[in-house]
Amino acid sequence: MRSYYRPKSKSPERSVWLSQKDKMDLLNIARENAAKILGVDVVKLPASVKCIEEQVKQTLESDAEKRVRADPVPLKKPPQT
Repeated sequence: MRSYYRPKSKSPERSVWLSQKDKMDLLNIARENAAKILGVDVVKLPASVKCIEEQVKQTLESDAEKRVRADPVPLKKPPQT
């Protein structure tokens, strides 16, 4: 059986990977810009975007909860000679 592989992009500067937080920040900036252009206070998002927005918020909140450490780990001191 012949296997196929997808070659990597030859121009990595065009490939941008954004975190969920970065995507939410961009969405909020776009929402603010649209409100300014339209001359309104709030721009309502379509249901398809609201659904994704809620999922991202839940993911970010759960990630933040997982990364909180209740007790700090003591730093190891180098042995003194």
